[in-house]
Amino acid sequence: MTIERASIHSHVKPWGVFGARPWTASHEQIGELWFERADPDALDSQLQLKLLFTSQPLSIQVHPNDDQAVEAGFPRGKTEAWYVVAAEKDAKVGVGLKRTCSMQDLRIAAQGGVIEALMDWRKVSPGDIVNVPAGTIHAIGAGVVIAEIQQRSDITYRLHDYGRNRQLHLDLALAVCNPGPSISRARSGRISDQRQLLSCTPFFCFEKIVLSPGSRWQIETPCETWLLALEGTADVAENSLRKGDALFIEADQADLEAGPDGTTLLAAYAHPSVLPYLLQRITQTRPGPGEYASGRTLLGKALQRAAGDAASIRGQ
Repeated sequence: MTIERASIHSHVKPWGVFGARPWTASHEQIGELWFERADPDALDSQLQLKLLFTSQPLSIQVHPNDDQAVEAGFPRGKTEAWYVVAAEKDAKVGVGLKRTCSMQDLRIAAQGGVIEALMDWRKVSPGDIVNVPAGTIHAIGAGVVIAEIQQRSDITYRLHDYGRNRQLHLDLALAVCNPGPSISRARSGRISDQRQLLSCTPFFCFEKIVLSPGSRWQIETPCETWLLALEGTADVAENSLRKGDALFIEADQADLEAGPDGTTLLAAYAHPSVLPYLLQRITQTRPGPGEYASGRTLLGKALQRAAGDAASIRGQ
């Protein structure tokens, strides 16, 4: 049973930004903030939560799936999902290719530095969600802030890096990639008035939670769960959360009170389907039987819709 404030590790990147406020006070060229277990002796988590900041495009890259990663000597592959927190006008991401290519054509395009023209580039706006299954060739463009949840793995095979003189991994990338359009597009579904399903994969579910000012709730999760504060404030157990703060919760429950301006959170948990009672309102009086039954009926219908969305996502 664990509830702990996540520690934050800054990572300088050539494509990062200077002064990524209000997320960090660092004046370095920060590309990523990693949220980690506070206890350095804790077992590795299954999931990794990050914030990404871009002033230039990231490399065009791909990650292996679980079987490919294990074969290469790593514990797991890397499926990820992105929530666009902020985006400049015309900001874009590349997810998959425009068309299916032969491996030879893909190799030639990567070696010639023209693979960028093969990418399926999409404009993004704040609030967009993007699924990136393992094997999907992908890239993030300049001018975005992205919250990323992923399987905890740091295996990245680069096909193109915009002349930054970092190592490329062409043979490894071609061995694990899907040389065609993305096989998955994220679909959101409303779970309740407060909860929106952003993405559901075999490895995690990703939600956005919006709570009204002063409302009181109980967070209950049987599995590894990460909470990231996007807007407003909240008190969770003995932790006061502000924008950019994160919590790690596992097999535990905690009271949550939204601040005077409300709060917006991202929640990610290591479970392949929606947790029905992740968030429950705390009321001053016990509800009557009719109210309780009505609430369960509404929740049941919402979960059926969310489950249908999740099944559709996994089937794509």
